[in-house]
Amino acid sequence: MGDSPSLSITPAELSFQPPYTKVIQTKMVLHNSDATSAIAYKVRTTAPKRYMVRPGTGTVPPLKSAEITVFLNLLKDPPKNNDVSTLKDKFQVQEVNVDLPQGATPEEITEIVKTTFASNKDSIRSQKLKTTFVAEATPSRVDDDASRLSKNLAKATEEVEHWKRKYQLAVSSAQTAPAATASSMPHTISPPYTSDLSSSLISSLKTLLLSTSPYLDL
Repeated sequence: MGDSPSLSITPAELSFQPPYTKVIQTKMVLHNSDATSAIAYKVRTTAPKRYMVRPGTGTVPPLKSAEITVFLNLLKDPPKNNDVSTLKDKFQVQEVNVDLPQGATPEEITEIVKTTFASNKDSIRSQKLKTTFVAEATPSRVDDDASRLSKNLAKATEEVEHWKRKYQLAVSSAQTAPAATASSMPHTISPPYTSDLSSSLISSLKTLLLSTSPYLDL
């Protein structure tokens, strides 16, 4: 069909991000590389129930661009087993050169585009775009991650408490020993410092573990 396309399309494929429990959107930009002629375009899809394109038809002046918004509604037409990885939806952008009279109204332009496509079928040029869907995190994956990190935190906390008890035992022994013996132990640590140390260590460990996963609730 026709010659090489005059429209360049950005991006090369349409990508959609979760959550898919609501209407989400993405955009494409059509740029007309023809310096002398306006281009009429029409956007089509293999899954019309699932998508809404605005504007679905229109024109792009010479060396200008047009932005198009694509809305996805999986609630209307859900994939099999609600698995987006099974979707193979595609889009097609059709184009044809069009003559637009000076001062034409939007209604007149719409009619001209419709007529131009109908009467110049052999001159229509087409490009196809694939779609990609970013997978949502599964509950089992989240739960496993949280469980693993919680166990690591519990183990680390237990280790800190073990050393805390050792410090407290050392302090208690020093306090009950004769003065001369106590004075000969410069390494003895006071109870307030011991408490501050263990609290600080636990806080640091929690911060470290939380930074590795957004799923952990401490």
